[in-house]
Amino acid sequence: MAYRNYYRVVLSNDFLGVSKEISAPTRYELDAKVENQKRIWDERVKREIAKQNKEEMKRKAEQLTKNDEKKIESYKNIINKRNIQKSKKYYDSLIDKSEFRKFESKLKRDTIEEIKEELNVPKKSWIEIFSTNRKNFRIKKEEEANAELLKRNDEYNKKLKEEREEYDRQKEKFLKEQEEKNKQVENNRKEYNEGNIQQIEDYFEYVIENILHNAKDFEVFRGIEFTKKQLKQFKEDIEENQYYSYILTKDNNAYKRIKYGDEDKFYNYKFNTNDSYCSIDCKYYGDCGAKKGEIHLDGCDWEMCPICGHQLISCDCEWGEYISDDYLLENDIRDIIDYEMII
Repeated sequence: MAYRNYYRVVLSNDFLGVSKEISAPTRYELDAKVENQKRIWDERVKREIAKQNKEEMKRKAEQLTKNDEKKIESYKNIINKRNIQKSKKYYDSLIDKSEFRKFESKLKRDTIEEIKEELNVPKKSWIEIFSTNRKNFRIKKEEEANAELLKRNDEYNKKLKEEREEYDRQKEKFLKEQEEKNKQVENNRKEYNEGNIQQIEDYFEYVIENILHNAKDFEVFRGIEFTKKQLKQFKEDIEENQYYSYILTKDNNAYKRIKYGDEDKFYNYKFNTNDSYCSIDCKYYGDCGAKKGEIHLDGCDWEMCPICGHQLISCDCEWGEYISDDYLLENDIRDIIDYEMII
């Protein structure tokens, strides 16, 4: 007995863009078919969404990759441009710009005077008025000297020509070798700019050697970088400065200069306070390089005046010059004020 489908329904899925008519003889069967179709479409939708998401992620990843590649290329161009600018000095230094020595003959050209002296040609004399033989002898010797001069000039010119030809050969060889060398340098520069590994290694080896070479010329002393010449002078200035440990006022009083590190003690004594004059607590003072227990270098803006307790270079105290211990012994000083003895 055939069953007639009395129950029908049309289903559609907008995402997939499909529709389907479903029929069944009973409501129960229709509902089951509907649920089954929906389940099938839902799975397709999930697969499609996953596929689209994957494609979208791939597209975004490709776009990001392209953007990153553009950035990387941009950075590479910046770095390459920077390196090319930096390497220019290196390759320019390799270019041989020297000039071949100027031509200077080593030959000596004899003069007629030298030849006459060599051949003992007599000088013209008033005696020849009375002696024809003497005159004729002189003329004959002069003719010999002139002939010798012509002979020697010919020899000189021949040797000079040979010397000049040898000079031209050496100069031509020098210029050829110089041209070949400079061509090689320019070729190496081109290869470096094109990313040749060997040329890059050679360049950075030069950079490292240059850094190490420059480092040898400098030395850090008390936190300050000096050349060797500057450091020698600085140490001499420090040593000499410690010798002048007093300042002399115009009324002939001598005050002991305040050493670096004693500022707070003197300040508290002078003004009867527990405040801090110097908030810097370093082994070496950065402005003048004095270490604790040493006198500041002349002109340091942190040196304290032992008279008023303020900045020495800007205070109004009337003092004349720095003086040494020897000066105190050799001169009549009105009074000596040593803060170290007081505090």
